[in-house]
Amino acid sequence: MIKRVRLDYKPVAKRISEETAFVVSAEHVAAVNRSIEKKLERNQRERRESEKEAGKYIVR
Repeated sequence: MIKRVRLDYKPVAKRISEETAFVVSAEHVAAVNRSIEKKLERNQRERRESEKEAGKYIVR
């Protein structure tokens, strides 16, 4: 007969976050969001331009 044993797994390292929360104004969050949107638009524009430029070349 096989004896069944319940294994009690415990993590070796405890996950304790040392991050602290900061109060941030809504204006600051909006400014960060605008900055991110501008960067995304710039990246998309540069990608379109580079794809258009790459279309001129034939890779064999």
